[in-house]
Amino acid sequence: MKSKPLIFLLILVFIKSLVWLVLTPVFQIPDEASHFSIVQFISHNHRRPHPRREQPTSKELLKVSEIVNFNWQIIHPVWQNYQQNWRQEISSISPQEKSLFQQNDYQTSIKRPPLYYWLATPFYLIFKNQPFLFRFFSVRFFSLIISLLIVYFSYKIAQLFFKVKSLSLAIAALVAFQPLFSFITTGVHYDPITILTSTFFLYSLTSYLQTKKSSWRHLSLVAALLGILIRPDLIVLLMFYPFILSKKARKTALLAGLIIIIALAAIFPLFQTAATQKHWLVERLPYIFSLNDYTYNLNLLFKYFFSGAIFTKLNQYLAVAKQSHLVQIFPWYWGVFGWLESTLPLWVYRVLKISILISFLGWLKLFITRRSTLKLSTSTKKLILFFFSFSFIHFAVVVLNDFIPFVNSGNIFGIQGRYLLPAITAHMLLLVFGWCQLINKKYHQQLGKLIFLLAISLNLIGLKTLFQFFGWVW
Repeated sequence: MKSKPLIFLLILVFIKSLVWLVLTPVFQIPDEASHFSIVQFISHNHRRPHPRREQPTSKELLKVSEIVNFNWQIIHPVWQNYQQNWRQEISSISPQEKSLFQQNDYQTSIKRPPLYYWLATPFYLIFKNQPFLFRFFSVRFFSLIISLLIVYFSYKIAQLFFKVKSLSLAIAALVAFQPLFSFITTGVHYDPITILTSTFFLYSLTSYLQTKKSSWRHLSLVAALLGILIRPDLIVLLMFYPFILSKKARKTALLAGLIIIIALAAIFPLFQTAATQKHWLVERLPYIFSLNDYTYNLNLLFKYFFSGAIFTKLNQYLAVAKQSHLVQIFPWYWGVFGWLESTLPLWVYRVLKISILISFLGWLKLFITRRSTLKLSTSTKKLILFFFSFSFIHFAVVVLNDFIPFVNSGNIFGIQGRYLLPAITAHMLLLVFGWCQLINKKYHQQLGKLIFLLAISLNLIGLKTLFQFFGWVW
């Protein structure tokens, strides 16, 4: 890594992340308490809690929750500030209670794939015999390290696409200083490693499309397979992979994928029976891959698709969810803090919408002016199609994951902005490319510097919003 500007950026991001990490109170990142609880359980028991029979939380964690006024409720545990002398109260908890676990009906994330928790566990073990706050912030620090890797690969992707250093730094800065990204990547959460896996997938495929070296394509497949062990949404990586193969290989891959999907849907009744009988098949495979959830969802979709009821369900879903999605997705993507409680100032969203509109006009100019389109190299055209396709397919999977529970129960869980962050690098690339179409190439260096400064400004606004909401808790 010879680029001094990139090193400077990473140092800046590291400092910024430390500030966000310290200013965000304990458990005030969605599901943070549950994720930490699983890491703690693995650290003391050397295994994951069983995804169907155990919802354990340590006595220490339950006491900490009382001290920091965290109520474990799934429905918005509203920020209530800390009790007085909260640090002294936490330090007085008996050390033995960190390894004593009991049932907690509000414990979530038990059925999530295990890779994040196993990777985060060593950061807990470093301070295993230290007070709670050392262990907690050490696991948060793991997310901070991941965020630096995400920024690095975002820079490398932009460098392959733009080949202009200042624009590459601008893309990396837009990713690094995006307020929601800054918030979620300094918490105990699997989202940072989800974003990293997706970003590395984009990087390896971008490298493959530029160089045609098969080793890059193989690395992207490894990333796609690891994604299944991190978060179910990352099935999108495997879904996208066949489209970069040759026509012959693509047909084979799609056929194999279809056979696997049908097979999983067909064996769902077996998993239902095995779950009832506590069969070893349910004890192991679903434990690793959340396979029972996949097969259940597939079975449900097949049932409604072949009966034709899927279209009725889709209309019902759109009628119920359309308004909330229009109101929530955009602002929550750019920054929502606490348990979906505090958003950025309204004027910021107006500026962001104008910025996106300007980018859209740039894209419009590119497509209308055929001469500009012809100037693009074949590899650039392929990468543009690649980034657009990935962004669209990923969004479709996010919506599908919201649609499936509605089909099953009639309820919608909503689409949080953080669900879209795995494609953040592609989003920022497409945004900046649109701006570039409206500005002469000789000014692209200056544009990159301006974007860099605006990205930092946006982050400071997010940090101010976070601080105004939580205050100084130390």
